[in-house]
Order: sequence, then C-alpha cells, then structure tokens
Amino acid sequence: MGENIEALGRIYFDKCFVINNVKVIPSEKGSFVAMPSQLVSRENGTKEYEDVCFPITKEFRSELYDAILKEKDNVKQKRQEEFNKIDEMDKENLPFR
Repeated sequence: MGENIEALGRIYFDKCFVINNVKVIPSEKGSFVAMPSQLVSRENGTKEYEDVCFPITKEFRSELYDAILKEKDNVKQKRQEEFNKIDEMDKENLPFR
C-alpha cells in the first residue's frame, strides 16, 4: 500500500508537547491533514488505521489543520524561492550559454 505524501511534519505545543508524523496528503479535492495513526484489529477481525491523537472539537480541528496547510504552503514557497536563486546563480556561472 503506497500513499503520496506532500509534507511530513511535527507540531509543537507551547514547548511542552510534540506530535510527530503529521502528514499532508494530496487528493482530488485538495490536500488534507492526516494525524499519526496505527493499525488496529477490530472485534470482527478487520484491520483499519486509527488516529493516535486528534483534535476533539470541530473548531480546533479546523484551526489546527488550516495552520498546518498554511505552513506547508509557506515552506513550499520558500523552498521554491531558494531553488530559483540557486538556479539563477548556476546560470550566471556557466562558461557557456
């Protein structure tokens, strides 16, 4: 089973609690946040993934996931700008054009 991961990160809360392996996964409807999960066996024998930790209220879930997606976009833009600078430097230093 494979999945595309657009971003993988860690969330810090007030320098006293951290959540690792938070994923941003692309889909046809846009990117979504996937909290850390584990494979669990149900009473009927089926297995499925269950979030290890998660926001309890709809309001906090929305606030948290929006912040994660915004930060993913910010990091992506910053990395693209850094790449563009490096790409331009390489072009300037080429002995031929």
